[in-house]
This record gives sequence, structure tokens and C-alpha cells, in this order.
Amino acid sequence: MAINLELKLSCADADLESYVEDAKLHGMSIANELQQRDTYFLARNGRLKLREIGGCPDTASSFELIAYQRPNTEGTRWSGYERIELDRAQASALREALATTLGIDVVVSKRRRVAFSNRTRVHFDEVDGLGSFIEFETVTLSDDDPTAGQELDGLVQMLALGDLVPIPGSYADLLRSDQVIDDVDRG
Repeated sequence: MAINLELKLSCADADLESYVEDAKLHGMSIANELQQRDTYFLARNGRLKLREIGGCPDTASSFELIAYQRPNTEGTRWSGYERIELDRAQASALREALATTLGIDVVVSKRRRVAFSNRTRVHFDEVDGLGSFIEFETVTLSDDDPTAGQELDGLVQMLALGDLVPIPGSYADLLRSDQVIDDVDRG
């Protein structure tokens, strides 16, 4: 199982572009700009989602099934995950089978811009129905790696994000509970 140290921060929609520009000024290039659609299934343990990258199922260019375990805690948290790449036919059959047997929980659509710094992926997300977020995922080999936290904290400081509101759950959790965060709460 792969492991990330993660942090999700809410930001004002109007400020997201300036954070992207700040990242570029600090030498981070935006490697990818993606449209993602995550279909979450009703799982007993952890979370299970089918990710379509590049649009809706008919126009998506890649597909992956992601199963993960992560606590809903504010601030940084460890996440264990398995990611399986699929082709279009596999994704279609799997979506049908999982929807029939487990049921669909919620669908999250977002525009994601991805930057990289050492082991950390930085996502600048615009999530339909929720707003703008910055998410960090620092890849590590174990959940007791102190350098992962140092790397992630260093990026938060470098980008001057310390005043942003940390989000404890996933985008699916926010959509499911209608916890739309207005710009006043975003700092």
C-alpha cells in the first residue's frame, strides 16, 4: 500500500490564481491541468472511487480505481491507498458492477492543476459546487517519516498558506453534507 501525508486547505476562489502564480515564482511548474470526475461508491471500510481524467466517461482519456483509508482530521494526516489504472472498457464494466453492488455515494467534478516539489504533489483545485482548494500529497514509505512533515510544512510556509482553513474530510464528504464553504470562511 502506498502512503501519503496530506493536507487540504480551503481558499477564496478569487485568490487561487495568485497562489498558482506564487508557486510558479518559487520554481514550481504546473505540470498538468486536468478535468477529473470521481465517482465515490458506498464502501464499508475506507473510500473507493473511480476517477475519470479528461472529462465525462465518453471523453475521458484515462481511468483509475482508487481505494484509500484516511482519517477525517484537520491538518496533516496519513493516507494509505491503492491505485489501479484501467482502460476504458474495464472502467465502464467496473463502474456498472460497483454501482449495482455497492451503490454510488456521490460524484465529485473538479478542475485540477498539478505542481510538483520534490516528493510532494500540490493540487490547485476548483471543485464544482464547493469552490477552491489547495491540496498537498507528500509521498513517503511509512507513516512515521518525519521528513514528509518537514517537506509539506516547508511548502505551506514558502507559499504563505498558514492562514488558510484546513479541511478535515474529502470533497465527497463536503458535498454529501452540503458543507459549502463560503469565501468568508476561507481566510
